[in-house]
Amino acid sequence: MKNQPGNSRQHSIQLNVSSTNESIQTVELHSYSIEVKGRQLIISAGRDITAYKKAEDTLQLANMEMKHALRIKDEFLANMSHELRTPLNAILGISESLEEQIIGALNEKQLKYIRIINESGRHLLELINDILDLSKIEAGKLELNLQGISVKTLCDSSLRLVKELAQKKSLKVSLKIDEMEITLLGDERRLKQSLVNLLSNAVKFTQEGKEIGLQVQTNTIDHEITFTVWDQGIGIEQSDIKRLFKPFVQLDAGLAREYPGTGLGLAIVSQMVRLHGGHINLESEPGKGSRFIVTLPWAEKQQTAQIEIESQITPTSPKSAAKCSVKVLLVEDTEVVITLTSDYLHYKGYEVFIARNGMEGVLLAKEKKPDVILMDIMMPVMDGMEAARRIRADNMQKDTIIIALTALAMPGDREQCLAAGMDDYMSKPIQMHDLTKIIEKHLSARQEKK
Repeated sequence: MKNQPGNSRQHSIQLNVSSTNESIQTVELHSYSIEVKGRQLIISAGRDITAYKKAEDTLQLANMEMKHALRIKDEFLANMSHELRTPLNAILGISESLEEQIIGALNEKQLKYIRIINESGRHLLELINDILDLSKIEAGKLELNLQGISVKTLCDSSLRLVKELAQKKSLKVSLKIDEMEITLLGDERRLKQSLVNLLSNAVKFTQEGKEIGLQVQTNTIDHEITFTVWDQGIGIEQSDIKRLFKPFVQLDAGLAREYPGTGLGLAIVSQMVRLHGGHINLESEPGKGSRFIVTLPWAEKQQTAQIEIESQITPTSPKSAAKCSVKVLLVEDTEVVITLTSDYLHYKGYEVFIARNGMEGVLLAKEKKPDVILMDIMMPVMDGMEAARRIRADNMQKDTIIIALTALAMPGDREQCLAAGMDDYMSKPIQMHDLTKIIEKHLSARQEKK
């Protein structure tokens, strides 16, 4: 019922009625009650809305099917991510351990092959991460970790990651920054990911012996900062530029294509820049090269932002007295990961205990009282989430460091781990030296609280 101006009132109703040809028609009736010279009168009107209702029902059905398809897609990505990351964790971890020669010396040829395995594994991991990042962005679940960033440090670290590729093609790489001491508010990991993607493309599409570069300029009038990645490569036709930032689009897509790739990189860069409140433009001329220009919001006041620099702990030897006193409980059900991780941690001087499911982890945590627990999530008997909750329910273990090591890497997985009482989260495959850094970071933080 809807109230109308004056003394009138409106009543509406929808009815399904049978027509002469036995089909069902939907009719909408409106009745208005008005007062005229002291008398109550009712005015009624009706209309056939059968076509409208059919269209509405069709739209609702399409929405339901779309939601179902999205849910199936998310479940598929989650399962495939787990199934791919688990063996990949073993491949990368074992190759990293072999390269560090912790189980014996290798000759140069063996080291070369191990590095190729590691490099290929990293490339596969990047493809998996690109697909998951795109899924997170499309679902609106990608969160940025905004903090003050040194632009010089950001550029240097990005260039370092493509330096070897550029050297293989004898490319000259240049960096030009208006001011050396510039800070920017943003997500350092995501911005580095974007710059590395653009720089990698510059290397890929530039012939041997030519130049690529990165230029940074600030604009105090428009409060903007621009990162320009340029090259002297093959260039892009104007008609192709609009398609370039769409997912899975490759301009060189034939069977005999010269340049490898999935076509996801630029789509992700575009979305990452958008999430930072910026935009990306492209200037290109076939045969002469391209300029990708990333423009982000920036203000001079950001120069005073405090940049937190984590101290790097560099032990004088693989094993130290301090580390030997640190007890680590590894809760994991995959034998290859157990062997790899425990061997590496033993080599680094930690005392390691093994539990092969969540229930064993809870019992062993109570018995051994470890300093650090490395918790897998998908396990038999009891999963890692429930195990973490039970461990946290024990007041004697409220200060125990719990780090999730899991192949779950979908939107919300990290938040669920932290909500279950874990202190940190690492998605498989993990780099062993990154794992030890995170362990040391949490141990140092706990020591400072005492």
